[in-house]
Amino acid sequence: MSTDPVGAEPRQFQDDEETLRTRKSSDVQKGDLDAGVDQDEENQHSAPRPVGFWDPKLKNARKGAFSKWILTTVVLMIFILSVLSIYWAVFFHLPKNIQSLVVYIVDFDGLAPYDTTGHPPLVGPAIVQLANQMRQQTGPPTSTLGYGALPPSHFNNDPIQLVYQYSRDDTNFYDFILPSLSQLMTQATSMVGEKWARTVFANASDPAVVRGIQAAPQAISPAIGFSQYNLRPFYPYTAIPAVSIGLIYLIIISFFSFSFYFPIHAKYIKPEGHPPLHFWQLIVWRWIATIVAYFFHSLAYSFISLAFQINFGSNPVSSTTEPTIATAGNPGAYGNATFLVYWMLNFWGMIALGLACENMAMLVGMPWTGLWLIFWVITNVSTSFYDIDIEPGFYSWGYAFPLHQVVEGSRQILFDLHSRIGLNFGILIAWGAVNTALFPFMCYWMRYKTKHGMHEYWA
Repeated sequence: MSTDPVGAEPRQFQDDEETLRTRKSSDVQKGDLDAGVDQDEENQHSAPRPVGFWDPKLKNARKGAFSKWILTTVVLMIFILSVLSIYWAVFFHLPKNIQSLVVYIVDFDGLAPYDTTGHPPLVGPAIVQLANQMRQQTGPPTSTLGYGALPPSHFNNDPIQLVYQYSRDDTNFYDFILPSLSQLMTQATSMVGEKWARTVFANASDPAVVRGIQAAPQAISPAIGFSQYNLRPFYPYTAIPAVSIGLIYLIIISFFSFSFYFPIHAKYIKPEGHPPLHFWQLIVWRWIATIVAYFFHSLAYSFISLAFQINFGSNPVSSTTEPTIATAGNPGAYGNATFLVYWMLNFWGMIALGLACENMAMLVGMPWTGLWLIFWVITNVSTSFYDIDIEPGFYSWGYAFPLHQVVEGSRQILFDLHSRIGLNFGILIAWGAVNTALFPFMCYWMRYKTKHGMHEYWA
């Protein structure tokens, strides 16, 4: 038989107290659980239930949505009408402005040492007369090129035929120049034949002329032709995107680099286990990182042309008056250094195009950056892929736009044309310098908008 210590309570009372405490604890937990269930049920009952679109409770929401939808639609319509008109208007004055594309007629007939017959010249003056007549024709569909005349001495009395450089501007030559030249050559052949026939029949009483006609009847209507020399054929065809439509992607890549790299830059200012970086140092880092990214992006872009066998090696032009051999590839302007110059042109072009996009993205924010991209592409393309001389005078600003420099410089580098590469690089560097100067201000403006909770979109 066991005994309890002196002064101790009987064990049965201790057991009863422990059981009571356990029951009280269980009751408390159950009460909390029941309270939680009741709270969940209350929250479920208090949550608003979905309603129909025309429910009176959505009156204010519908009104706000309708007003914002109308405002957004009107703004986008105005943008479409105004900005896309910039591209359409490129061709608005083309019939009148096409005469700014000048083709010179050089008449060697009747001049020593080419005059060996002593007779008045016929072919040369007839073609000059026809060119003058065509130039005086105005208005569609008879608009012609701006034909002019130069003396043979301008070319050191070296006879030339139809001489052109197709790779300088293949699109405009094929669309606007070649049709008018074909018409001139066709009409010149017919006119010379008529003039010659009239001259022959006017002298038909001369026995010598009669005997000549009897011996050679085809002399009544002699055939003339035009020798054509394309000094710079456009070849290989993979160069087409390199000097035209492919350059649009240079703008697009520059534009989207902002959204790809900005989350990386933001890590320096988010205090996630580390203090934030000084803001001015963040600006320096962003600028350097962006320029270095352009350096490699432009290299990848240039590699595409190299991979598709555009010639960047040695293919020198053997003569300035004879066509290059198209099958040998394009004649790179700088020999083995052609690729390096081409890469640097794309690099500075991306800086000029991309830093402007960086600044505008920080200035206007979303969703306006998308509209900025459309505006930036249209204004650059409108003054780059078509000759500004045939566009309305409004487009003269295009001579200073970045993509115009890249297109002109690329054609010169790839096809060894008349060079203005110094001017091209100079304008691109100037764009980069101006946007670099604006870059810190745009960064501070973006931080200001963030701190003050300024909405990117209309409220």
